[in-house]
Amino acid sequence: MSTGTHILFRTDGNGGIGLGHVMRCLTIADALKEMHAMASFVTSDRIPEALITSRGYSCRVLDNDFRKKDEADARETVSVADEAGASLVFVDSYAADDPYLLALGKKKHVALISNLPKTFPADLLINDNLACDTDGMRALYQGTQTVLLLGSSYAPIRKEFLEASCTVEPVVRTVLITTGGGDQTGFMPAFLTHALKHPLCKNLHYICVSGFCNTHRDRLVSLAGMYPQLEILEDVRDMASLMERADLAISAGGTTVLELAVVGVPTIAFSSAPDQVPGLLYMQREGMCRYAGQAADEGFMDRMFYHFDELLTDDRLRLRLHTEARRHLDGNGAARIAGALIRAGGGA
Repeated sequence: MSTGTHILFRTDGNGGIGLGHVMRCLTIADALKEMHAMASFVTSDRIPEALITSRGYSCRVLDNDFRKKDEADARETVSVADEAGASLVFVDSYAADDPYLLALGKKKHVALISNLPKTFPADLLINDNLACDTDGMRALYQGTQTVLLLGSSYAPIRKEFLEASCTVEPVVRTVLITTGGGDQTGFMPAFLTHALKHPLCKNLHYICVSGFCNTHRDRLVSLAGMYPQLEILEDVRDMASLMERADLAISAGGTTVLELAVVGVPTIAFSSAPDQVPGLLYMQREGMCRYAGQAADEGFMDRMFYHFDELLTDDRLRLRLHTEARRHLDGNGAARIAGALIRAGGGA
């Protein structure tokens, strides 16, 4: 039985920004579906269209510049929302600024997910950063009508990760490497080139997830042809099972790091966007993961291998990371967001 609520997601994914925004919107859309609400999508690029439709949601592609959220984009988005009967537009984009949100807000309720410590003209603001300054954010929005959903309780985690768990073994045999939908800096082939010559690392089994937008795929395939211990996977539909197989993970920041934490995989994380840094630093301080820094930073690969050697040789450290990561996240953020969206959109 439908609640009568329809949420339109306005988000983007491509080789430049990866698919993290799209993936977390899909997670929230799935939670809406479980609550008998409806969802559909608008994107700038065609790259995420097949992924979105394969999950059962319609997708309108605007074929415009994803970096420019202007009045024309807002007008087209509102038109799609009208066609779908959507009362609320959920925006997940770094490019969404105040004029764009105000243009949407003239016609629709607006929800925004952003980790920036500033005010936005939105009916609902989600900041799921583990390091979110909740008191500071509430002070910023004092006197506004914006509903705030703040902190790790609102981290959108897919349901399958809540049902998965890894076991910390005395010896690391399998390493999972994921960089999200893309790999803008070429981290994965650069890391593997070093690891496959490293005395401690060369005989490990590596599961490498190559996303939709990975422009370094050919280099990975070439390496796999020379080293049988490399397993290159594309179009992965069951990431939770891969995490259960892993003794150790290396991951770009974003939702995947939170999913790894829920499953309890000891993880070395790195940031691929500036807004990921506070949350990853928080996770390191709380003993939830190791953080190697931003991939473009000087000395990054040295720090990565320092942490890699550390975790390969210390099973007690891996167990501590596993325990703390699972303790900090309950994984029910998507359901909490979905409920708030239904209320904001005029549903039950």
